[in-house]
Amino acid sequence: MKKCLLALASCFFFVYEHGFSQGNESNSFGKDFLHKPLVHVITYGESIYSIAKKYNLSPNDLMLWNKLDKNTILDRGKILIISPPPTASPAPNSDQAKALTIPEDGIHIVQYGEYPYLIARKYNISPNDLLEWNGLSEHSKLDYGDKLWLINPNQEVKKENITEKETSKILIPLDFIHEVKYGENIYSIAQKYGIKPNDLLRWNNLTIYSKIDKGMKLHLKSPNE
Repeated sequence: MKKCLLALASCFFFVYEHGFSQGNESNSFGKDFLHKPLVHVITYGESIYSIAKKYNLSPNDLMLWNKLDKNTILDRGKILIISPPPTASPAPNSDQAKALTIPEDGIHIVQYGEYPYLIARKYNISPNDLLEWNGLSEHSKLDYGDKLWLINPNQEVKKENITEKETSKILIPLDFIHEVKYGENIYSIAQKYGIKPNDLLRWNNLTIYSKIDKGMKLHLKSPNE
């Protein structure tokens, strides 16, 4: 009996030291478990104040962590972060971490150990928006190399601060075909013509993982129309 108890105690100590120890950097499970923010799925009739009270939190903290204000209407089924979210490491000589600039193609490639809430915070966007734009849920698992939209691919995009002279140069061609130029991507082409990135993908039988090369011809409207 004593031998069994000693064996169980040894196993528990091993799991604790190697599976849940924050200091052991070689074990990603322990790090993810400790660093992932806690979340709450909103149910009917809940408010910022009732949720904050439920978890003994400050309503102001809850609004800050989720980028909400006191007038925000909570939708049932949406998720709220109920613990301080992780942030990117501060830049040298900076007191606070700065949000990363969204890449030119509007896409983030998932790295080891990343998950939706961490990625959203890196780019200072809403976690719920990130999930919605990519057809994910709060339970979705990300793998290394996955690609995520950091912009709404179902919304028309247009260049900011564009002049009338520039506008005249980017009218959609009469044949509704765009020939890809060096350095262009799906997002930049959609932005150029003020169309939805997902429409551009669908019209050309492409996905977010598709590579487009110089000289490729893309439909700027459904080829079936």
